[in-house]
Amino acid sequence: MASKGPRIKLNIRSKLLLLLMLPLAGLLFFSANSALDRSFISEEMSDLDALAGLSTKLGALSHELQKERGMTAGFLGSKGVLFANELPLQRKDTDQKQKEFVEALSGFNRGAYDAVIGEMLDESGNNLKDLASKRSSVTAQKIRSTDAIGYYSRTINSLLNVPHRATTMSDDAAVAQRALSYSNLLQSKERAGRDRAILSNAFAADSFSSSLAKTYLANDAQEQTYLDEFLFTATPEQKSFYKSKHTGQAVNEVKRLKRLANRNTDGGKLGVDAGHWFSVATSRIDILKTVEDKLASDLHTATAELHDTAQTNFYLFIGLALGGVLVALVLAFLTVRNITRSTGRLSSAVAKVAEGDFEARSEVTSGDELGDLSKAFDTMLDERVGGLVKAEKESEMLNTSIIAILRSVAKLGKGDLTIKAPVNEDITGALADSINQMSEGINDTLAHVNQASNQVRQTSTKARDITGQGKETVMNTAKGMNEIRGTIQETAKRIKRLGERSQDIGVIVKLIDDISERTNVLALNANMQAAQAGEAGRGFMVVADEVQRLAESSKEATDQISKLVNSIQVETGDTIATMDKTIEEVVQGGELAEQAASQMELVEQTVAQLDALGIDLAQAVGAFTLTESAEQVQAAPLKQAV
Repeated sequence: MASKGPRIKLNIRSKLLLLLMLPLAGLLFFSANSALDRSFISEEMSDLDALAGLSTKLGALSHELQKERGMTAGFLGSKGVLFANELPLQRKDTDQKQKEFVEALSGFNRGAYDAVIGEMLDESGNNLKDLASKRSSVTAQKIRSTDAIGYYSRTINSLLNVPHRATTMSDDAAVAQRALSYSNLLQSKERAGRDRAILSNAFAADSFSSSLAKTYLANDAQEQTYLDEFLFTATPEQKSFYKSKHTGQAVNEVKRLKRLANRNTDGGKLGVDAGHWFSVATSRIDILKTVEDKLASDLHTATAELHDTAQTNFYLFIGLALGGVLVALVLAFLTVRNITRSTGRLSSAVAKVAEGDFEARSEVTSGDELGDLSKAFDTMLDERVGGLVKAEKESEMLNTSIIAILRSVAKLGKGDLTIKAPVNEDITGALADSINQMSEGINDTLAHVNQASNQVRQTSTKARDITGQGKETVMNTAKGMNEIRGTIQETAKRIKRLGERSQDIGVIVKLIDDISERTNVLALNANMQAAQAGEAGRGFMVVADEVQRLAESSKEATDQISKLVNSIQVETGDTIATMDKTIEEVVQGGELAEQAASQMELVEQTVAQLDALGIDLAQAVGAFTLTESAEQVQAAPLKQAV
């Protein structure tokens, strides 16, 4: 059997961190790569800007060499007559620009550029080393004009090759276009300078030699070609600047003289003052130098802006990379913490369950797979714990069944024949069935006795209830008669007092009657006196009549009251006699009710004794049957065992 290699044990946190290392490394790689690209662009623009600055020095030196070349050609063509005084001064200007170029070249980092740039600079330096000897030959007129012009042209061309090389150094289209426009203008300006030198020689000699004419025509065609290239690659702003500057009398005069020279390239007399030509050609070249400086400034601005943009993008990418890494680390930390926390809770819950804590739950509420796993784990625990609880309940139910059977047997032994042992589908079922059969046998045996006993008890109970109700009714009747007797006696007393008050009323009525008679007599007397008084007693007579009528009415009322009082006195006497008789009858009824209550109590005691005899009979028969059935229950397991 092949042996297994060693296992590397890693926890989930370590595995997740290892898993996140690859995308983080990729993020760092691509971020660093992008940042390096911006850094490369920044360095490229910085190098290109430095080269553009050096090109400015090269252009300035080339410009002075071009003027020196033109004067040299005129000097040689005129046999030393023309530019004899101007040429030494121009050489000093050239030397000053050469000095500035050498100083700029000393601080120039040639190692940042390709080998071609270095070779071009070396070639320019070697050509400049021969400048002093060439000047001596020109001063001594020991060199042909074509050789002198060729030297200056080679030297200037080696210098102008450096800006032209800059057009291939940038991948940015705008910068490359500006560099190309600048290079085309330099080349066109160089051809203009060559024209100045060639025509200065021709005008000084007043005619073209055949070789010089060919050189002029070829150079003029190259000048126009480079000018067209410049106008094609220049920006609209640069074109507008060129057109605004390349105008005026000097430009028009150069065009006129060049047309004249083009018509006489076959060797005819030119008839042009070489000094005049050199002056107007130099003015035009100075205009081109202004445009050259503008293009050099535009190239420097473009490279500086692109350098700044690349530098800003470099730091921006560095910041974004660091921010992305930081965000990735934070997300990784949160993710790892969430996963490890969830797995930790699951692991802790499993450990607790393994230790017997069935109430433990993972309680992971995340909405991912770990949350689903936690829910499934908790559900599984609930089902398993539910099964254990169910088994425990069934065990408890079994114990309860056995205990209930034992209690049933105990109660049967004590004579409780109403007990029923619970029958379950377990091992206690047979025993419970035996007990229940025994109980049913006892119940069947005692059924008739219990029925008879129950009938006796029911009859005695009904009799006891009826007797009790009768006794209660008789007692209530006796009590009610006693209350009636008291009420009647009280009523008799009040009626008697009413009779006495009616007699008092009769006396008062008689008194009022006497007063009425006297008042009537007085009214008659008053009436008579008023009649005797005549008219004066008429008013008093009216009063006397009213008093007499009032007295008569009072007498009639007293007569009626007297009759009513007499009637009340008669009826009161009759009522008192009747109530006395009723009281005697109520007393006799109460005595009879008390005697009936005593008899009812004796009946109740007799019924209770009958009920007790029936219960004793049922218990005696039950005890006899219970003993016999218990012996059968004890023998049943033995029979089953045999």
